[in-house]
Amino acid sequence: MEGVEMETAPPVHHSSEDFCAAVLSQYSNSNNEHHLHICAAIGAMSQELIDQNLPLTPITYFGATCSSLDRLSSSADPAGHLLDALLTILSLVIDRFSPAVLKTKYVYLSELLIRVLRLKSVGVNGVVPGIKCASRLLIVREKVGWADVEQLYGFLISYITDDRLKVWTICLF
Repeated sequence: MEGVEMETAPPVHHSSEDFCAAVLSQYSNSNNEHHLHICAAIGAMSQELIDQNLPLTPITYFGATCSSLDRLSSSADPAGHLLDALLTILSLVIDRFSPAVLKTKYVYLSELLIRVLRLKSVGVNGVVPGIKCASRLLIVREKVGWADVEQLYGFLISYITDDRLKVWTICLF
């Protein structure tokens, strides 16, 4: 539990503000190892987007983050610290989107989250933001049938019995 902090999202902005700059301003002055991994991941992602002449907007970071998580979830032995950093970035970037946008990405994101969170290399620093993402997705799907949310909800509920105090605590709130 020591060294694991709650990640708080910057305020929602609907402009084309550089998402990387916002994340770096939030974490770059920290000595926390997880925060350093977040900065390294977002920096590498930003450089790749620049190299490809893509705009540095939340939607491009969202796509790059999901693509990276998807690719890593298929790896034989993905690095836990990278998965944790990417899940944190995902939890920060989805806060930039309206519920309507998240509804359109619900199926893809819920399947991705379930696949990634099942990996044994994901640590508490990844599970906590992953649970936040899943919770946000369930909230935006408020007026649908049980069958639409059953899989993600069941997966989320399974964390209530997690023996890691930080994970268990986040499930209660």
